[in-house]
Amino acid sequence: MNRYRLMAYSLIACLCMLILRKSTGQVIWYYLFLCSLPVFCGSLIQVFFAAKDIPRPDINSQKWAVAGLLTIYGAVFLTMALCKYASFSTHMYDLGNLDFALWNMSEAVHQHGLLGLFSAQGLSRFDAHVEPIYWLFGLQYLVWPDPRGPIIMQTAAIIGFLAGTYLLALEILQHRVKALIVAFVIAAFAPLEFANLFDVHGDVLALPCLIFAILFSVRKQWGKYWVVLLLGFACKEYVGLAAAGFGVTLFHAQKERLQGMLTTIAGLSYFLIVLIIIIPLHNHGSGSSVISVDFSGIGGNQGIGGMLRFGLSDPIALVKHCATAKNGESLFYLFLPLFFLPLTRVWFLCGAF
Repeated sequence: MNRYRLMAYSLIACLCMLILRKSTGQVIWYYLFLCSLPVFCGSLIQVFFAAKDIPRPDINSQKWAVAGLLTIYGAVFLTMALCKYASFSTHMYDLGNLDFALWNMSEAVHQHGLLGLFSAQGLSRFDAHVEPIYWLFGLQYLVWPDPRGPIIMQTAAIIGFLAGTYLLALEILQHRVKALIVAFVIAAFAPLEFANLFDVHGDVLALPCLIFAILFSVRKQWGKYWVVLLLGFACKEYVGLAAAGFGVTLFHAQKERLQGMLTTIAGLSYFLIVLIIIIPLHNHGSGSSVISVDFSGIGGNQGIGGMLRFGLSDPIALVKHCATAKNGESLFYLFLPLFFLPLTRVWFLCGAF
């Protein structure tokens, strides 16, 4: 089915679902409309991106457009994030805990020359997550001990991610207007904006590292690729899993067999080393406190080994635990703003999962 026919069929489906919703009043037609609408929008975008006669503005005007997008995003969401902090709407988990650890670190450096991240309970921050990138924030606390510093840095990281998104789209599409549209869609992506406003997390700080790693892989600049990927590892151990998934994409979609295997091996190895060795060293021999709490229903209270044993011994229970209506709804609303376009690229989607 070509794009034009898919666009016509999905538009007809949208109109039919709206008519049925109005005439019957049943909610099921509304949900079917929500499924048809992104298909129509996605096919419309594909038709637009396949067009050859889109005008190409001069480079200077396009640079101003990109700079304007990044500036507007930064001004709006940095203001919102700082206002959220000023209105006492941030939380002990995770900004307050991080602030305490960074303040402890700055005081330890001042008084004893020590370099460590300790929470309000006196435990190492590495008892739950391994995020060496926070040591850079500790340097900021030596000069300006204020949690607004990490908030500003997180917004700056997302601006860097949007810039990398534009450059990656430009590299692939070779069209500045199309690349700018991609960057705009990602800037308007609600989960990204929520991550920007929800305290400070290493996962978010890793975004520019991941997008530039993808960019350098497309350009086949493997030295730069490994530098930014390893920097992403320093943001949070979960980035190792993201890298392992991207290695699958490199191997199958981009036909980079060697780099794909190395990326997957490096990502999985780092993730397992952190969970099996580094975190227990900082948590009195126990596993990650986050895993033990968040995944206790599938063996997480016994660490990553307990989760593996649970999955092998009772895979049906594991599937039932994961395949819930709530998780399905979360996936639906994750893909909805992207018009379900990721579903059209199987190997990229497998790597992402």
